[in-house]
Parts: sequence; structure tokens; C-alpha cells
Amino acid sequence: MNKSALRLPAICLFGVFSLYGCVLAPLYQYLIADIVMQNTLWLDVVDLLFQHTEIYGDALLLGFLIGAVYRYGIRDAKPMLVLCGGALAFKYVATVAAISIIYGYIDLTGGLTEYLFAFLLEAALAALAVFLAYKLAYPRRECETDLPSFKHLFSLKNPLRAAVFFSMLAVLVWRLVAFIISDFAFGFDLRADEIPVMLLYWLILIILPSFFGYLIALRCTHHTQK
Repeated sequence: MNKSALRLPAICLFGVFSLYGCVLAPLYQYLIADIVMQNTLWLDVVDLLFQHTEIYGDALLLGFLIGAVYRYGIRDAKPMLVLCGGALAFKYVATVAAISIIYGYIDLTGGLTEYLFAFLLEAALAALAVFLAYKLAYPRRECETDLPSFKHLFSLKNPLRAAVFFSMLAVLVWRLVAFIISDFAFGFDLRADEIPVMLLYWLILIILPSFFGYLIALRCTHHTQK
């Protein structure tokens, strides 16, 4: 694999993960810990950026991985695999370090558990993307590689597109399950009149960014084919 093909993925991945871990994550923690700021619009804005940035980061990661494996196979795509693995590790190291600065200490007794779990889960999603790319798309490298029109955006006849679709679908399911578990863990009592608000919340913070993430991932696979 040509090392020049790693330049754009490196810039995109470390740029987005730096924004997520070094800026948005500590800012979000600061706002929710401040009694005054947690009831302002600023928290909602940061929460929106926080959720979108994480999903777009996943889309970049999965898209570059799928595109590299599709074109080169797993063996020759190892530089991309190493780059993406390093970027993912950087995301969580940067997040923990930045939040520790906000609180003034690092909690090694249990505070890192949720970050470790999230890291392993994202690593599993990346492994799933590599598996789908290798099994679905790599054997059919002669398939159409141009970006699809909107009419064929979700057509799974193209194996490369299918690998991207199912990878981003896994991200969507993970985010939905995480939100549901988080809501009920805090004693969320769903009433009938709150269902529309909840669905709108899911639409804005999960479904829409997952759709745009799908488009981003498709574009990333196209980059690795040049």
C-alpha cells in the first residue's frame, strides 16, 4: 500500500479525534458538572456536536478501513489498519487525559472502565468492517466503485456499498442501545406524551448523523481507490 494514501486518513482521523477528545469531551464534562451551565443552551449545543463528531469519526475510520481492505486485501492494507488502530487508541487516551485535567485527577479505580469498554466496542466495530470488506467486497474488486446516485444510495447489489451500509448500521444500533441503556439507568420514566420528543431526540443525535456518516464512509472508500 502506498504510504501517500495514508496522508489524508491520518489528517482526518487525528483531526476529528482531537476535536472529540481534547475539546468536546472535556467541555461537555465541564458543562454537566456546573450547576449553572448544565441548564443552558450551551450544554445542548455541545452535546449535539459531541454526538455528531463521534459518529462522523466512526464513519471516517470504517470508511478508510473498508476502502483499503477492498483495494489491497488485509495483508497489504496493514498500514491503514495500524493507522486506524492508533487513531482509535489516541481518541481514548486524549479523552481520558483531557477530562482528567478538568477534574484534576485520574480515577484508576473504576472511572476508566467505561472508556475501556467503549474502546473495545469500537475496535470490534472496526474488526466487523474489515471482515465485511474482506468477505463481501475484496473478492469482487471489479465491482462498480464510483459514488452512487441518490437513487441507488442504499442499493446493496454493490458489495462495497453493502460493507459500508452494514458497518454503519452497526454503529447506529450501538448508539441507539447506548442511549436507551443510559436513559433507563438514570430512572427514565417514559410517558406517552414524551415519545415524540424522544424520537426527535434520536433523529437529531443518532439517525441523521448516522445517515451523513454513511455518506462520509462511502466517500472515504472512494478515496482509497485512487
